[in-house]
Amino acid sequence: MTEEQLQASVARYLDLALPARSVWFHVPNGGSRNKIEAAKLKRHGVKAGVADCIIIMDGQVIAIELKTAKGRLSAGQKIWRDAFQEAGGFWHLARSLDDVQKILKAHRKA
Repeated sequence: MTEEQLQASVARYLDLALPARSVWFHVPNGGSRNKIEAAKLKRHGVKAGVADCIIIMDGQVIAIELKTAKGRLSAGQKIWRDAFQEAGGFWHLARSLDDVQKILKAHRKA
């Protein structure tokens, strides 16, 4: 499974499975952009390394970085992960839809 395919399956799952009063969004930081567009996005606040999915659920802010079985975190992703956790967020790495399901189950409040 490619990272793009994983992202699509996770998106479908989150749309259906998150409890009421939860929200989520995908951060499309990847992709090819020309220098002018990249500079514009940076001026508007795009940050390197932001996790693929941000979920707000039960008063928690959860970030999930999606990677294939062999995928590795970039230096920017490691820096952002550490800053996010220092700010009080919950950061996770998921390599499958099953990983995402387990992460959400662990964060659900009774």
